[in-house]
Amino acid sequence: MRPRGPRLPALLLYSSQFSMLETPRTTCVACIIQSNYAYWAHVGDSRLYLFRQGGLIGRTKDHSKVQYLLDQGIIGAHEVADHPDRNKIFSCLGGVVPPQIATGREFALETGEFERVGSWVHSSFPSDSNGFIG
Repeated sequence: MRPRGPRLPALLLYSSQFSMLETPRTTCVACIIQSNYAYWAHVGDSRLYLFRQGGLIGRTKDHSKVQYLLDQGIIGAHEVADHPDRNKIFSCLGGVVPPQIATGREFALETGEFERVGSWVHSSFPSDSNGFIG
């Protein structure tokens, strides 16, 4: 497959300069909040969590081998954290294969809700919320 755009050659150059065995790749999650609605996209195993009234009500689904095994019923939830393939992902940015980017549907937010993207926390609403658990 031919490199797409200027990014792939730059990553190849970077990996060559630092004698890396593989080209650097990354995962990503993005969330935009507009008019009390959240819109998001993600690739890989970076996650977005949505909490409502102190409880987790949703999260993005990883593009990973363990997520696949879990979805197929091959492993249980208790096996995910220590599974030997827990760091293998099917989709990422910077790879040779174009990423499969998942998008979430428009989601109405309630006053005081927080979104967590990785370790970054942002509140779009007044601070008199129910709180964030994370």
